[in-house]
Amino acid sequence: MSNSQPEENNSSLSPADVPTIIEPPPNIRYYVDKTASLVSRKGSEFEKRMKINQAENPEFNFFRSTNRYHPYYQLKLAEYSAQHQRDHQDMDDERPPPEVRFYLERAALLVTKKGPEFEKTMMSNHERNPDYRFFRSSDRYHEYYKSKLAEYSAAENPEDIQLEHIV
Repeated sequence: MSNSQPEENNSSLSPADVPTIIEPPPNIRYYVDKTASLVSRKGSEFEKRMKINQAENPEFNFFRSTNRYHPYYQLKLAEYSAQHQRDHQDMDDERPPPEVRFYLERAALLVTKKGPEFEKTMMSNHERNPDYRFFRSSDRYHEYYKSKLAEYSAAENPEDIQLEHIV
């Protein structure tokens, strides 16, 4: 005999166990999103330091599992981690050869330290130099250059960035 009742979901979570995701107001969302992005790139040790350093800061209460914005933080952390993993995989596929990386990473670091006006100057000065064609949006390594700019810009102190030794 067949059972006429619909098949039930055998999940171990009841609806009460699934957290409700509440989007924080813009002032808190800024800290949540920025922190989740940084933690996705820098890892759990960075998160632990943030929790300790910001323990008394009410804008970082989302670290507490009992805080109503904690599920939103967990969601954003998962999203940024997945995106970071995809970007890293894509970046490895399009990683420039050492001779291109040498110029590209140094240029990205200098632009991070000196700003967009410096980038315009570099683009102008090296317009015809094939070693700097990554400045052009049509170049195959332009996205890698942009990812390095984003990585260096997200660093707490760009002055401390150590470039890998490329031989």
